[in-house]
Amino acid sequence: MEWFDELNLSSISDDKLEYIITKAMGIVGHTTIPVGTHRLYRCRPYRDNNIKRGSISDLSQPPASITKEGRCNVAEKPVLYVSDNANALVKECYLSEGQRLCLLQFDHLAKVEEDLNCLMLGIEPHHALRQSPEMLEVSKFWEEFYGKEYRKYREVVSFLHRAFVRENGDGTPVYKFTSSLCERYFSQNKALDAIFYPSIANSGEWRNYAIRPDVINKAYKATKVVFCELDKDNSFKWLDGGKIEDNGDISWGHELFLDLPVGVGISRIDVDDPELYIHPLKK
Repeated sequence: MEWFDELNLSSISDDKLEYIITKAMGIVGHTTIPVGTHRLYRCRPYRDNNIKRGSISDLSQPPASITKEGRCNVAEKPVLYVSDNANALVKECYLSEGQRLCLLQFDHLAKVEEDLNCLMLGIEPHHALRQSPEMLEVSKFWEEFYGKEYRKYREVVSFLHRAFVRENGDGTPVYKFTSSLCERYFSQNKALDAIFYPSIANSGEWRNYAIRPDVINKAYKATKVVFCELDKDNSFKWLDGGKIEDNGDISWGHELFLDLPVGVGISRIDVDDPELYIHPLKK
């Protein structure tokens, strides 16, 4: 696809950016799929000693007035960033040794009417679920869905994967293309709950969600929070644990630790519905 050839994610002109976004969206489209996993994790790093951790609102997305451009958001348009693996957050949040942070755990609700309505960007199901026996069925589904455009679709997905995990040569993040692309999807599809995209950690081995503010509550509940410090081996040194009260306040002083992540699988919404979706594996 020659229209990607001159792309420079840090210095691209507005006209070129607009052109590439329009071309990519024309091939990928707005296809969404319900996505869920047992646990999601959010990191709230602290850059100084001004540490606020009294309520869950202190740990969620920032207010619009101070929101900077990110991987999936433009300035002043916050989203809630979470990952399906807490270890991915070390690199995602550019944490440094000795830095203090809070790690918030969300658990999938036992009963939900609908999982998060997600758009997969830079991810194909067989990337995330290589060991699932249903992958042949899923691959066939996408191939039939896109028809003669399937080859172009695969090429665009591959490009988007590289775009989402890209850094500058000095290790700083590159946001301009992906932030503008995600903003376009969110603004054009009001039913879209989240963007499901590859984590920069391990070149996409883990996945992230960029979720519209407050939408996470329809399928997940924040269950615990851990206050910790990043150790020299990139592990989390536990300092304190907090329970989350019904009103959102955090009760600290509890010996609580994060639960391990649980993978996702492929299932059907019901046995008579041919649509496939990604959902929590059985425990």
